[in-house]
Amino acid sequence: MNRFTRIALVFVAALAAGRAAHAQVVGLADDARVGVISAGAYVGLEFDNPENSLLLGGDGRIKFGAANVEINPRYSFRPFDGGSMQQLDVNFVTNYRLNNPGRFRPYSGLGLAIHRILLDNIGSETEVGLNLISGVRLAMRPGAAYEPFLQAQYTILNEPSNSFTLVVGTSFSFR
Repeated sequence: MNRFTRIALVFVAALAAGRAAHAQVVGLADDARVGVISAGAYVGLEFDNPENSLLLGGDGRIKFGAANVEINPRYSFRPFDGGSMQQLDVNFVTNYRLNNPGRFRPYSGLGLAIHRILLDNIGSETEVGLNLISGVRLAMRPGAAYEPFLQAQYTILNEPSNSFTLVVGTSFSFR
């Protein structure tokens, strides 16, 4: 068997394997199976802090039971002069079932936030709060292993200034 024939066979085998896997993948927003669906990253803004408002973070989705509920763990980090803000969230999200959804998959939910401010050489302050979230995921073509999202989150803390964030990110499939 010459070199060209071997390369052609490997190419055909890769195409066949790719098409078989392509047919089995379900879109992330519509996946009804229980368990870890996806993990991703995001970037956004915290609007209550005009200085140093850049926000970075990680996001996960875990399908919970037969109900249309997902657990959405999140970690957010916002650096600023002289310290940083970190927030750990556990949200419960419900995906809206639309008759003719097109590409957009809206969701909303609420959850618990642990909000921590770390100040250099001074110490830290930790508060517990409530999250109210709403967002939309953009369903990609069948078989895509990623899905962009846009999410707004309002965190109610026991302080005069509550946190409102708007982030855009991408989730990557674990299935």
